[in-house]
Amino acid sequence: MSFARRPITRLEERASILTAIDTAYTTLETNVFTLSTISQTLSNASAFDSISVSNSDEAQLHARTDGKTPLGTYSFQSVQQSTTHQTMSKGFADSDQQTVGSGTITIATGGQLHQSTRLDSLNAGNGVRRGVIEITDRAGNSAEIDVSNTFTVDDVLDAINAASGVDVTAGTLGGRLVLTDQTGSSTSELNVVDLSGGFAALDLGIRQSVAAETLQGDDVYSATGSFALGQLNDGNGVQLLKGAPDVRITLTDDSQIDVNLDTASTLQGVVDAINDHEDNAGKVLADLVDGRLVLTDQSGGGGSSTFGVEDINGAFAVNALRLGNTAIGDTITGDALLAGINSVLLHNLRSGQGFDQLGEVQLTDRTGTTATVDLSATTSLDEVLTAINEAESDSAVKLQLTAAINTSGTGIEIRDTSGSTTGNLIIADVGAGTLAQQLGIAVDAAQASIDSDSLALRYVNESTSLSDYAPDGGAIAEGTFLITDSAGNEAVIDVNSSVKTIGDLLTRINASASISVSAELNNTGDGFVLIDQADGAGILTVEESGDGTTAADLRLTGEAVANGSEQRIDSRRAAVIEFTVEDTLDDVVQKINVFSGTVTASVFDDGSAFNSTRLRLTAGASGGDGRFFVDTGGLDLGLTTVTEGRNALLRVGSDAGTGFLITSSNDSFEDVVSGLDVTLLSSGSKTAVVNVEQNVGKTKAAIKTFVQNYNSYVSVSAELSKFDPDTNSRGILQGEGIVLRVATRLQNAVTKRLFGSDKSLQSLIDVGIRLGEGGKLVLNEGILEDVLKNDPDGVSDFFRDEENGFGVRFTETIESLTDPYTGTFSLEATGIQQSIKSLNERITDLEETHTRKRDRLLLKFAHQEELISQLQSVQGQIASIQLIGRTEI
Repeated sequence: MSFARRPITRLEERASILTAIDTAYTTLETNVFTLSTISQTLSNASAFDSISVSNSDEAQLHARTDGKTPLGTYSFQSVQQSTTHQTMSKGFADSDQQTVGSGTITIATGGQLHQSTRLDSLNAGNGVRRGVIEITDRAGNSAEIDVSNTFTVDDVLDAINAASGVDVTAGTLGGRLVLTDQTGSSTSELNVVDLSGGFAALDLGIRQSVAAETLQGDDVYSATGSFALGQLNDGNGVQLLKGAPDVRITLTDDSQIDVNLDTASTLQGVVDAINDHEDNAGKVLADLVDGRLVLTDQSGGGGSSTFGVEDINGAFAVNALRLGNTAIGDTITGDALLAGINSVLLHNLRSGQGFDQLGEVQLTDRTGTTATVDLSATTSLDEVLTAINEAESDSAVKLQLTAAINTSGTGIEIRDTSGSTTGNLIIADVGAGTLAQQLGIAVDAAQASIDSDSLALRYVNESTSLSDYAPDGGAIAEGTFLITDSAGNEAVIDVNSSVKTIGDLLTRINASASISVSAELNNTGDGFVLIDQADGAGILTVEESGDGTTAADLRLTGEAVANGSEQRIDSRRAAVIEFTVEDTLDDVVQKINVFSGTVTASVFDDGSAFNSTRLRLTAGASGGDGRFFVDTGGLDLGLTTVTEGRNALLRVGSDAGTGFLITSSNDSFEDVVSGLDVTLLSSGSKTAVVNVEQNVGKTKAAIKTFVQNYNSYVSVSAELSKFDPDTNSRGILQGEGIVLRVATRLQNAVTKRLFGSDKSLQSLIDVGIRLGEGGKLVLNEGILEDVLKNDPDGVSDFFRDEENGFGVRFTETIESLTDPYTGTFSLEATGIQQSIKSLNERITDLEETHTRKRDRLLLKFAHQEELISQLQSVQGQIASIQLIGRTEI
């Protein structure tokens, strides 16, 4: 039977060999697939766009990139780290027994009359080229003053006023810096020069030499066309509508022009929007003259209308653009759009009401010297203070009065410095003027000073964003709140994403017809107010509608407070907190932390022997934005500033003159350069150099992996197709044509010239890869590193070009080998598998034939065995008969 099965055995041996070949094909294809993966990597940007950041001074700052930063060398210097504002009270015996007295304190982050002007606002927004200046006083003394790290005009003034070696004081007047010689000498001229070829004094307007006590600089701060609208109105900006006209200009020919200022972001944008309006056609000319908007009616008249400008569609633009003046003839001349350096506009005082009638003010110091100052043309608070400080009598005797911002920073104080007690301090309006009275400085009394108290600077208006209006400095939560007027009428106010400013919110509340409540800016300049007009028996209330915090964020929750006959709910950015005679420091802390949101209050022990318990107030936000001011209203807390909140400053560029400073409320600066963030770690005395370079390591690793995977395939292919003459042993694929065909295809792919002479790299050999012994690739790492260093873009193009790049072309070759339907390996495998199937079917047939034959033979054998058994039985019987016969004989 074994002999009969030999054909089957031979077929099984052949099928086994084909199965082994099929497995070998799968092994080769698997290795080729690894080449496909790495070739796709070489055609992907991630292998070439990776960049690294190195920093020459990690102790000063940390730089990091998102991978999209342009390659190059960048210079940064940490000029100043941010600080958090903090104040401390005088000492108390304890926190829970000693009372602090009764009174009201106001904590605010705005409303200060000294507004520090940034240097980058000077010279029509071109700023100041920083450097070192030299000042020589009139006694001939000189001092070098470094203004390289200054960010505001105050920084410059402080640097000059702190300089040793010269007796000169620096201040401002309008848009100018003013230097005053204090030596009393006339030996030399008062002289300011730039050093080392710099331009700081020139850009500050003080590069001058004068034979006088005072050097008045050039005007370097005025409203120009490039001024952003957000800078106007003491930084309050201009509230504009979206998608509708904001202002209407009515001309004397009865025509009207409705101007949409959607596209206007600067003063020039406003001028252009008017002049280029499709309905204008030269009828009205808008211009910017000496920091004021001027409109001229060129329509020719003939109608019954008066030339004027008005807000429409609920906009609040006319007042902010200072265009509310009455036309004189055919011209409307607006008011000044900017205050003086470091100052505020008079029209923003008294919560934006300004003053009824500017005019002359009569001043008398306590010696009896009298002067009259004309303030009728003033627009800025600094002009008022300067006029008082420089006031002289008719006989040219200077009054002994000083005018300055008061200690709380929210008002002004006039102080008699004569030391005399013989007369009264007298300040009074002349004629119809109201300035002294409304400034709160009108006085006729035997006192040395007069304090205006808060002048209620308007620092919240219709254009104030809701993105930072919440008590914690964050955005107002979107949601709804319920207003119930005194008659019980209700309205749900929806504050959604379209409500972006205070003006939007006021418009939405006032548009609600179901309640008798008006919403308007408040009379303290720091928020808005809801006023009940229902005249009902109930109480005006505001509460959340749902689980949101919108009303709380707007500081509106609760019941109205009576103000005469009116019920009001006041949303103030300032926190007003009342204390009783029984309150201790612990009570102060509790009340401030409940009502403020602007600061955090705490008590600490300073360790001193007596009165060691102190109140500490810490800003809720770091930097200058978190700076707060406390008006104690006469409550004796003895507060002093321990740390003044200031922003971090980062210089971009290696040279103070050509570089620029940027600021952040914390120590982090995002996108200083596209995709490059910088975090300050310490103040630096020199520039840190940051190099953003191509990370060739990733590219190199990808190329090396390709070479390794290619060579791995070659090794596997060689092992499967080898022949050893000594042992006469053969690899399973020895002699198989597919091995040679695949090798040829791959070798052609890696040796092919892909580009012409217009490309710096044309084939793999140009990046250090050549075909070596045994068909393996050889990588010259020196050539690769050199080309990656000197021509990284060329390497990227060679591998990543979408049409002829190596990654694309090699991937095409791999796909031609591994495609599941048409690939070389697939076709070969299909043929082998069909052969194996055919052999197995033949083996099955032969097995069945062999089985039938075996069964037939076994049956025949069984029959023969039975016959033999029968014959043996007959033979036995015959033998028995024969034995019986012999016995009988």
